[in-house]
Amino acid sequence: MPAFYAVALLFAFYALVVAEILIPSGGLLGLTAAVVAVTSIIIGSTYSFSLAATLLLIYLLTTPLLFAILIRFWPKTKIGRMMLNRETLDADSTPPEPTTLDGTPLSELVGRIGTAASNLLPSGQVRIDGHKSDAVSTGLPIDAGTLVVVVRVYSGKLQVRAANEAEVLQSQKQTAAGVTGPMYASSQRAQVPTVIDHDAAPGSSSLDDIDFDELTR
Repeated sequence: MPAFYAVALLFAFYALVVAEILIPSGGLLGLTAAVVAVTSIIIGSTYSFSLAATLLLIYLLTTPLLFAILIRFWPKTKIGRMMLNRETLDADSTPPEPTTLDGTPLSELVGRIGTAASNLLPSGQVRIDGHKSDAVSTGLPIDAGTLVVVVRVYSGKLQVRAANEAEVLQSQKQTAAGVTGPMYASSQRAQVPTVIDHDAAPGSSSLDDIDFDELTR
């Protein structure tokens, strides 16, 4: 009978260890498991020394392996997800797409020309295709009423710069032809000119074409 009790306590030890991982008890179940293991070895020694030594070896070999398995799969259990707050993190992992004040996605306005609704120093508001939105200048201040071109969406806001003469003319041609859409391809957005021709015609190039945020990266 001592051998039967010793082996039964061995299985009770495993059950308590599993319960300690799955049920927050403040270490109480773990302490109980340790007491059960010691008791199992003591009872086994009353039967034979070899049984006690075998039980001790089993505890030493299987306990770390059991802990490793339980720790690996514990975050996937319901209790583990609740304690790690993973359900909330999974639900909030995809932030909503930033939009204008009337709900239009900002990404749809990239490349379009609009008007500065307020002074951008560098933050302010712009109106693009009738949609009003918060915006930030790429570097230089922009006065209210200035035509601006949307460079990109940055930190939930439109990043804009003053439109040059060529961009304004192209926008007017598109409007006259009934063409809508970005004024230039996405691959050309926010590019910094490597050479500035100071002898070129006014409006063909200016400091507004430089994205100062890109230069500081």
